[in-house]
Amino acid sequence: AELSLCGCVNVDDDVCLAIGRYMPELVRLELGGSKRIKITDAGVKAMIDAFSDRDVQLMENPLSLQTQLRKQSSASIMLGAVADSAVAAAGCTSRSVVRAPGLRALSLRGCSNITDESLFHIASSLRALENLCIYGDFRITNKGVLALTGKLYNLVRFCSSGCYKVTREAERFLTTTFPSIKFYHSAEQFLVS
Repeated sequence: AELSLCGCVNVDDDVCLAIGRYMPELVRLELGGSKRIKITDAGVKAMIDAFSDRDVQLMENPLSLQTQLRKQSSASIMLGAVADSAVAAAGCTSRSVVRAPGLRALSLRGCSNITDESLFHIASSLRALENLCIYGDFRITNKGVLALTGKLYNLVRFCSSGCYKVTREAERFLTTTFPSIKFYHSAEQFLVS
């Protein structure tokens, strides 16, 4: 399943946690792309911790994500429909267990409140990740990018444009670790193969 909240307003740490808990089947997730994104390292960590727990117990009402997001974001109708179809497609009923294949593509573009801490959590927990976009996340440094090496063995696409604290040296080091990695420089290329 794929989910894009790109351009939605009021996406915050609570939304991240809800996505991680109740939508473990996601393989592509796009957050950010709005000036009012309120995601912090704590939200990224909570979401990733929930994704990393491969056996997820759904609540009595698996659509509670829709209710929570209705309070938080203008994306509630779209996300509610995605949650409905994901739950139905998985044949889930209350208290069903869903096995997650692992998040393979993650875009945190424009999430200006995240730091290297988010990349440390991504590197240690999202081992299936193939595509990572941190476009415009200006608090991220070389240290965070270098944390990806030696941990994410499947990384083949990466965007750090707009991260002015990430230097060419970090990108060159990524190329030695991931010889087939492709760098892209526009957040719009996130889902382009």
